Amino acid sequence: MPGDVTLKYKVNGVETLYSGDAGAPNNEGVIAWKYLAGIGSFDTTYFIQALKGSNNLIGIGITTDSLHAGRSYKGESQFTFIVFNGIKYAISDNSGLFNISITRHFSYFIDGNFSGKLYSYNIQTSTPNDSITITEGEFKNVKIIY
Repeated sequence: MPGDVTLKYKVNGVETLYSGDAGAPNNEGVIAWKYLAGIGSFDTTYFIQALKGSNNLIGIGITTDSLHAGRSYKGESQFTFIVFNGIKYAISDNSGLFNISITRHFSYFIDGNFSGKLYSYNIQTSTPNDSITITEGEFKNVKIIY
């Protein structure tokens, strides 16, 4: 095992930390997996997910055939979201304001960082209600399931 599995970020200066493998007995932690193109209606996508209770959840989608250390990616709108204080926020399809960088990819494990702006939406009008900015996002030793 390469070390402790963590994912953390700040919203409004308040840090949220997820730790442990999502396969832990309490079903909380961090995990990633790869969806292949042709499954559903999307391109090949890596999905990083961290959860801690029903009101703390983040998902980060990266659409690419393969991840490479030293590269930056844009968050995929279909998969990038956060549940913050019980409200779901997601990428605006045209914002392009969510960035992910892979800093290490070794065997089945990845490290990286992320930041960006996410929006809550009015379901009836599909217009943004509110937004939050995620800063200092970082994940370490996250195992990818292929």
